[in-house]
Amino acid sequence: MKKYDLAVACYDKAVLYDRKSYLGRRGYLRCIFQKDYKNAIIDMEMA
Repeated sequence: MKKYDLAVACYDKAVLYDRKSYLGRRGYLRCIFQKDYKNAIIDMEMA
């Protein structure tokens, strides 16, 4: 269905509660599916 924006919004909330577990996954979603490389790199570096 390609609702990646909805998935990233869910991961944004998950990162608020458990940063260690979900930050890398959010970076992966941003990189692979949204093609948002700038924010994906930021997430990966913080993870």
